[in-house]
Amino acid sequence: MNYTGPKVKISRKIGINITPKAGKITSHKAYPPGQFGAKGKRSKQSDYGRQLIEKQRLRLQYNLSEKQMRNYYEKAAKMTGNTEEFILQLLETRLDSILFRSGIARSLYQAKQLISHGHVTINGKKVDISSYQLKVNDVIAVKKKL
Repeated sequence: MNYTGPKVKISRKIGINITPKAGKITSHKAYPPGQFGAKGKRSKQSDYGRQLIEKQRLRLQYNLSEKQMRNYYEKAAKMTGNTEEFILQLLETRLDSILFRSGIARSLYQAKQLISHGHVTINGKKVDISSYQLKVNDVIAVKKKL
């Protein structure tokens, strides 16, 4: 299930601004949330801990469930070549990511809302699935009246 809680708290936790509002708040609260967040890190992290945090960053940045993340990993692992690059390629060719990167939406969450409310068409057909994988010559159109 996707995370639906406070976005700024997650931004502070993972250290990446996932919404425009989070950028303003993390500029003057550059430490993790919680009672002991401002005190800093305890000790050296293990390799597993670093990998887990990076996986969580990627998952939370794209607002994916654990199952979706696993499916993207398995799909990328089947391809020949660098798995990391293929995961990023799969994530960046999602419809919500394209809308956000092209500037149509101000955040991934706004892009997901535009898609789920039926404001986006691809090649003339309404698409309401934010994880839709776009291909090279797909034409994206957004309704003018928003």
